[in-house]
Amino acid sequence: MIASLRGRLVYKDAQGAVIECGGVGYGLAMSLSSLARIGSEGSEVHVLVHTHVSQDALRLYGFLDAEERRSFEVLVSIT
Repeated sequence: MIASLRGRLVYKDAQGAVIECGGVGYGLAMSLSSLARIGSEGSEVHVLVHTHVSQDALRLYGFLDAEERRSFEVLVSIT
């Protein structure tokens, strides 16, 4: 499970960001508030990650603070 990433912000748009770590670019879905605070492309960033695995996909969700990640994990645990 990927729990966090530290690397260079390669790209960001309204849906998420790409962070390059060790030559690998990780695509993350992120909230608009996190995207507004993450910094500019080319800067060094640290992002907390929730890894979601399903039958058809592996998805990464990025957060700038632990409280936002905890709130997300509570929401996705509700059936």
